[in-house]
Amino acid sequence: MKNWLRLALAITALLAGPLIDGRPALLIGLRAAKAELQATPSQTTKPHKDRVLKLESEASALTFSPGGDVLAVSLNFGGIELWDWQTGKKRVKLSANAAARALAFSPDGRLLATAHSQRIMIWNTTTGKLVKQLQGLPRKIEVVAFSPDAKRLAFAGSDLAVRICDPSTGREMHVLKDHQNEISGLCFSPDGKFLASSSGDFLKKKPGEVIVWEVVTGKLITSLQTRQSGDVAFTPDGTLLVAPDGEGLSIWSTQTWKKQKQLKTFFEVEYERISISADGRLVAACGLAIESEIWDIATGKVLKELPQMRDLAFAPTGHLLAGADRDAKIKLVDLGGLVPPRPVTEHAARPAANPVRKQVEKPARKPGLIAPPVAADATRMQQAIINNNVGTITRVLEGHPTAVRWKLGKKNGSGLHMAAYRGNVAMVRLLLKYDAYPNARNQENSVPL
Repeated sequence: MKNWLRLALAITALLAGPLIDGRPALLIGLRAAKAELQATPSQTTKPHKDRVLKLESEASALTFSPGGDVLAVSLNFGGIELWDWQTGKKRVKLSANAAARALAFSPDGRLLATAHSQRIMIWNTTTGKLVKQLQGLPRKIEVVAFSPDAKRLAFAGSDLAVRICDPSTGREMHVLKDHQNEISGLCFSPDGKFLASSSGDFLKKKPGEVIVWEVVTGKLITSLQTRQSGDVAFTPDGTLLVAPDGEGLSIWSTQTWKKQKQLKTFFEVEYERISISADGRLVAACGLAIESEIWDIATGKVLKELPQMRDLAFAPTGHLLAGADRDAKIKLVDLGGLVPPRPVTEHAARPAANPVRKQVEKPARKPGLIAPPVAADATRMQQAIINNNVGTITRVLEGHPTAVRWKLGKKNGSGLHMAAYRGNVAMVRLLLKYDAYPNARNQENSVPL
C-alpha cells in the first residue's frame, strides 16, 4: 500500500472518529500502517555490508588458524591478537612488545609462530602464553612457516638464507643458501616434501627468483625466475606453485617445474602478498599503492577488485577472504558468489532427498598406480572423514590414493572409493553429507570404512 494512501486512511479515521472495540480507529489505523511498513522491505534499504573487525592500530600481518575459527592479527604498534571472527570478539591478546612481520599457525592450531626482528616467538593459542623463543637470529626475519607435520619450522629474511629448525628444541636442521636478494616469501608444499622460497628487489630492478628445496635433504630442486620479489604459495592440492612476477602472477606445474600459465595485468604491479582459496580456484593478491585483485586461476581473469590492503588471507574452507586495510580494520569478504559451479561429470552425484546407491564402474588399472595398501593411511582417512577434516583427506589422497581405494573398495563403497581414488575431496564430502554411505560414518565399524 502506498504511503500517501495510508496517511489518507488515517486522516479519514480521525475525522470519522468512531471507536472499534472501545479503541480509537485512528490508533488502530496507525498501528496497522506501521506493521505493514515493517513487513515490506524498503526500496531504499542498503545492501548487506561485509563484516569488519575494528583494531587498535593498523595490521601488519594476518592469518587464519587451520580450523578456520581463529584469525591472528599482528598490530603495527605491538601485540598480536587472536579473534573469533564469526562473533567479532577478541579471544586472546599476546604480550609481544613489537609487531610481528609474519605469522604461522602449527597444523593443529595450538601454536602460533611470530617473526620479529632477530627472534621467533612461539605462543600457546589457548592460554596466550609464550612457549618458546628462538633468539640471536639474523636481523629482519621476514617470513616463517610450519611444515604440515609440525616437525619443522622454516624462516628467512635479510641474510639471504633459509633456516629450518626443530620448533620444540630450536635445533637447526638446515641452512639453505642460494638466494642473491632478501627473501620475502616462504611456504611448504601440502605433502611436506618441498619448501619454496622467493627473493628479489623489484624497486632496484633486480630480478626475482623462486627456489624449491627438498625438505628432508635440503637439496636445491629447481630455481624459477620472476621479475619481482614477493610471496609464494602452493595450491591446496600441491599441483601448482604461484608467485608474483611484476606483470601479474606466474604459475608453475609442480610435476615438471615448468611455467604452466601467466595471469597478466596491463601494467607493472608489485604484489607483496598472495593467498589461494581452499578449493584452489581463486588467488588473491595485494601490494603497495595498488588495488587488491581476485583472480580465477583456471581462466586467468580478474573477477573482482578490492581496496588496497597490507595483507590478506583466505579461510581454510569456503571462499571467505580477510584483508587488512589502512584504516585499522580487518574486512571479511565472502567471495563465494564469484566462483562458477563446477561442471557435473558422469561420476558426480547430485544431492537428493533419498539418494539411491548406484554401482559405478571401477576405473581400469593403470601401470604405476597400484601399490600395496597402507593400513595407517587408511585409518587416518577413516578418522578424517568422520571428523570432516578436508586437509587430512587431501594429504592422504595425495600420498597413498591406492591405500584408500583398497580400503573403500568393499561392498557398498564403490562410489565413495571412486571419489577418493580420483582425489575428489568435494565428492567424498558430498556423498557423506547426504548419507549415501552411512557405514563410512560409523566410528565403531572399521570395515568397510
